[in-house]
Amino acid sequence: KVSEDFHDFEEDRSEGKFKLDQIWALYTPEHKLPKMYGQIKKIGRSPFTLYVAPLESSLVPKSATQPACGTFVVRSGKVQPLETCSFSHLLKADSIVKNRVEIFPKVGEVWALYGKWDAESSLSELENCECHVVEILDCTDGRTKVLPLVPLKPYSKSLFRSPRRQRSGI
Repeated sequence: KVSEDFHDFEEDRSEGKFKLDQIWALYTPEHKLPKMYGQIKKIGRSPFTLYVAPLESSLVPKSATQPACGTFVVRSGKVQPLETCSFSHLLKADSIVKNRVEIFPKVGEVWALYGKWDAESSLSELENCECHVVEILDCTDGRTKVLPLVPLKPYSKSLFRSPRRQRSGI
């Protein structure tokens, strides 16, 4: 039984949660973090299979590290089957024109911000960067206000809490 103090992430990836055209953060095979985005293009029912088109930045060369936010192109010609374990979380992306979406932080979402890292760095270099897990509090006029979340001991690498929301029993 999952405690009511914890979220059951497996439930978020149950078959009934997946719909056509949803945008999801996806785990990459070589990293254990969601570092790419994809759009569901087809759902196979027997066996249950999700066919996903990758999203690529419209501004960054393909050889560079893809950014976490901005305008992305849906590469419908590169659809590939993925298992549900490849999916991290559903995104709230804004469709701007056919096959183009914008992904930017939204109020209430949790994002990882990396310090001492730039677009010229490789994904493997993220392990050497400072990572700050934050909650998005406000997004206005090109500025984003965040609240740093603090690690919850003894789960300091995977569970975080807001310092303003004290909870008992954890």
